[in-house]
Amino acid sequence: MVMFWKHIQICKNLVLYVNNSVFWCVDAAFKNTGLERANNLGRDLEWFKEQGYDIPEPMAHCKTYSRYFKDIAENDPPAFICHFCNIYFAHSAGRRKIGTMVSERIFDNKELEFYK
Repeated sequence: MVMFWKHIQICKNLVLYVNNSVFWCVDAAFKNTGLERANNLGRDLEWFKEQGYDIPEPMAHCKTYSRYFKDIAENDPPAFICHFCNIYFAHSAGRRKIGTMVSERIFDNKELEFYK
């Protein structure tokens, strides 16, 4: 559960920083890519709530990482782009396989939105 909460905070902030970027290189390449995961994660968290799970508050390291993203989004576009690509491509590459395994082993074949 903590993993999902951490990722939703990161994904929401990535979209926020991309949408508010003043740098053309971020604006041109990374808006509305179809890779955005925050809404899907939000639906998964709602499903977890319906199943009776508690949704924890963001942990300190999530808040720290979020502040770091904000700083590099505002001051260091190459570093921001590097993190953006690393996060989104890592999720894109691994999410189908991981999602299938998680679904089969833990959630009675429920396909979580994050992994679609």
